[in-house]
Amino acid sequence: MKTINTILVVDDSAGDQFLSQAEIEEWDESVKLLSAYDGNEALAFLQQADSPPDLVLLDINMPSMNGLEFLAEYENNNNVSLPPVVGMLTSSDQERYNEQAGVYKCVKSIWLNR
Repeated sequence: MKTINTILVVDDSAGDQFLSQAEIEEWDESVKLLSAYDGNEALAFLQQADSPPDLVLLDINMPSMNGLEFLAEYENNNNVSLPPVVGMLTSSDQERYNEQAGVYKCVKSIWLNR
């Protein structure tokens, strides 16, 4: 299993960003945490990054560019080095989000946050 050194948290909620980062720091305080507040910001970050993060934690419901729109761009953008694992985080109980996210080969896990 690959060591996770850097995680990009993509979520429009400052509170959810804080909680995600607190959980990650509790799990491993040596992990470098990066933040983006919507899909557009995350894609811009990934295009400019010298090296991609090891993991992207992605919210589905965001303004501007939601998680599903991000995934479509993410997989179709040849200029972005894709991290090997992407986790989707959703508080929605709508199964359609899981099904829609699951078609992308970069999505390795879908977590339900309630």
